[in-house]
Amino acid sequence: MVEHGGGRVPAGGISIPRRCSYSPSEIAHIEGMNYTRKLSVSFLRELNGNAIEEMRRKI
Repeated sequence: MVEHGGGRVPAGGISIPRRCSYSPSEIAHIEGMNYTRKLSVSFLRELNGNAIEEMRRKI
């Protein structure tokens, strides 16, 4: 999901799939954490000035 802040800057978030998120001890599967890391790294590697401008036009 990509949202705009007050200054029209694209912003988004990636979260790790987990259970019991409102308890003192959350539970996450290690593979879910690894896939989230891989997704984050892939996204950041592809991100450049053109991609940011394209996101701005779409929103």
